[in-house]
Amino acid sequence: MWVGLCGVVHAHEIKGSGNILIQGNSNKVEESAAPSKASNAPGESPQAIADEKKELANSADTGHSRLLILTATNYETKKIHKEAEKVGLKIAKEAVRDQVVYNMGTLGGVEVFHMQTGMMGMLEPNATPLALMSVFRDIHPQYVVSTGIAFGNKGKGQTLGDILISRQVANYETRKEKNGEILSRGDKVTSPMLPLVNASIHNWKGAKVHQGLTLSGNALVNSESFLHYLAQREPEYLGGDMEAYGVYSVSSMMGAKWVMIKGISDWGDGTKNDAFHSIALHNAGQFIFHMIQDGNLK
Repeated sequence: MWVGLCGVVHAHEIKGSGNILIQGNSNKVEESAAPSKASNAPGESPQAIADEKKELANSADTGHSRLLILTATNYETKKIHKEAEKVGLKIAKEAVRDQVVYNMGTLGGVEVFHMQTGMMGMLEPNATPLALMSVFRDIHPQYVVSTGIAFGNKGKGQTLGDILISRQVANYETRKEKNGEILSRGDKVTSPMLPLVNASIHNWKGAKVHQGLTLSGNALVNSESFLHYLAQREPEYLGGDMEAYGVYSVSSMMGAKWVMIKGISDWGDGTKNDAFHSIALHNAGQFIFHMIQDGNLK
């Protein structure tokens, strides 16, 4: 079923002095929309609903593992589709509960799906956690991979374009503030896909891979003063993004293994621009399909 997705991306940006600016953005695609097969039509009988649920359950029982790739912007989607086509995958667009899901076919014994969420971050109505939750029971993925661009930590031996993989994820916004003192709260959670990811790093010949603590929050970080705060809070962090903690929250609740694999496109230090977006996304996408093709996710 071919449908269109209308989405406007908004971002909170921390820039310069550390003040938070609301930055409107674009990335708007408009096409004709068709109803999803997974939506219940008005007046549908209980038996029809039961039959539909049974059909969805049977469609998930194919004997293959399923992996869902998540992106947050149109450009990230364009680049991940380009990398998918390089390994021979064919992309079919379908509607699933008011979301657009791309069925990419089978690679390395794994059924591969992709979804672009409606918003960057974790708190907006159609941001990653809610969008992922809305399609989870229909797709039944065993693995969820969050990809796109991330900011790195230039004090950790990184180069723009390198690949950042979350060994652990922490939400840097979870804290207690009392009398001018900031106390960290929340968990550092370990990705359950690490053994499978590591098995594919051993024979990887592409861009350099960095594994470690990734910080995640709802702000687009582009401020040296904010980086100083992050370094004080988590001295070992390797970089950060806006979606990984939300992916962990939903995936772990639904019983799927998850990981963040993103390309380092900037340092989040006030010098952010688009110059390294393309190479960062190319490298991250190339590694993801290498990992799938490797056959460890069957």
